[in-house]
Amino acid sequence: MLDPMGLHTNRRRLSRAAVVTAVGALTLAAGGAVGFAAIPSAPGGEISGCYSKSSGALRVIDAQKNEKCDSKSELLITWNQKGQKGDTGATGATGATGLQGPQGLTGDTGATGAKGDDGKAGKDGKDGAVGPQGPQGDTGATGAQGETGAAGADGADGATGATGAQGETGAAGADGADGATG
Repeated sequence: MLDPMGLHTNRRRLSRAAVVTAVGALTLAAGGAVGFAAIPSAPGGEISGCYSKSSGALRVIDAQKNEKCDSKSELLITWNQKGQKGDTGATGATGATGLQGPQGLTGDTGATGAKGDDGKAGKDGKDGAVGPQGPQGDTGATGAQGETGAAGADGADGATGATGAQGETGAAGADGADGATG
């Protein structure tokens, strides 16, 4: 049957938890830090003890000096002063936003950064408006006379012109001299 709290109900685990709790309570009652300093432990921080199966009493032993539990009436248990690292807990809810702190001091000026890449060429601008006409400039100097050009080729004959209008009858000529007889 599953435990609704998700805990294991193993007697051995509960017994060890009870023993560890009892040792902690006895240590505090016996002088706190003095009690911890007197508990022998292995180089890794492990502490050994013998748990009485009949009375539930705990006796701390020095495993480095080969002290042992009575295998018939006692159960060997070991624990660390720190304990094993537990699983990571679930992420808690986001807390309320705290008050804004005072303005900090102005920091030192940072080093000059490296020169950046050249930017892309911009778009051509619109043509400007036509400006007003300027004043007339002075007449320039007369240029030198150019050389005589080569004679041009003869032109083609022109087309025959149209027939002219009939002229007026001319005046009568003078009488001619009489001819010689012969």
